[in-house]
Amino acid sequence: MSQMTSMDVIKDELTKKAATVQVTVSLLASLSVTSSGIGFGYPAITSQLLSEPDDIDNIVLTQSEISWFASITAICCPIGSLASGYLSEKIGRRKTLMLVNIIAITSWLIIGFSSRQDAFIFFIELMIGRALIGITIGMITTPTVMYCSEVCHPKIRGRMTVLSTPFFISFGSLIAYLLGYCIPKDFRLVSLIAAGMTVATFIVLFFIPESPVYLVTKNQKEKARSALAKLRDLSASDSRIDTEIQRIEELKRSATKHNSIFSNFKEFGKPELYQPFFIMTAFFAVQQFCGIFVILVYAAQFSIEAGVAIDAFLSA
Repeated sequence: MSQMTSMDVIKDELTKKAATVQVTVSLLASLSVTSSGIGFGYPAITSQLLSEPDDIDNIVLTQSEISWFASITAICCPIGSLASGYLSEKIGRRKTLMLVNIIAITSWLIIGFSSRQDAFIFFIELMIGRALIGITIGMITTPTVMYCSEVCHPKIRGRMTVLSTPFFISFGSLIAYLLGYCIPKDFRLVSLIAAGMTVATFIVLFFIPESPVYLVTKNQKEKARSALAKLRDLSASDSRIDTEIQRIEELKRSATKHNSIFSNFKEFGKPELYQPFFIMTAFFAVQQFCGIFVILVYAAQFSIEAGVAIDAFLSA
């Protein structure tokens, strides 16, 4: 039940250089979350445009179609969530993040190059693009949090895990609103800019190491040794690297031994597991039922209907 992290097995102090490396790779991995944040905020800057004809095309969506455009991401999120855990274990945290970026790039390009003549094709393209964005939103959290927790020392793990998802989701939403303010009449251009940003985050992933925990569990010890050396600011031949790999293997054997459904339920009966689980479940339930998703999606529309004097996107 407990997550295995490579940094748990080393008890020495965290050096400044090692901390810098761990923070850097965690932030670079977390940049992939930004696209999902833009996906959250994107309907807020497009809903009004889709309901009115403009100088570029005369395609107008009905209120029902706009509602589907805004909500299909939430419907598709569980698909990504169900796939992310399996993929993170099967192909690795880093490659899963790469896959998420590829799906996100595809979704933004579909919207960016959507039809300007045929209303039906235009709507279908929007729905496909938004559905793919929903899948990426569901997929992104698991590999990002796993990666950050597995590469970071306990002293900085909590802070980096918090930054990995909530901060970059909010950051992405802010970017969406800013783009809506700066480019108020062209949602396709905003989508293409989002695609370009996602391409950049995809490229960045080639320059960070895979999680050493994943590499050890797949018996790729030399790659794990190289990754640990970079993350710990140690020589690859340092005996502490060997010790860490051995302890990760021990944790792997222990986790495999106690991986039955019965043992998992037995572990869940411990207060240190079920108490934080119920606290976080209650927290997320309250968060969702407070209407945070609706606010993110319709923030600009709320400002318009409330008669706010300043620009709706700037207000959002």
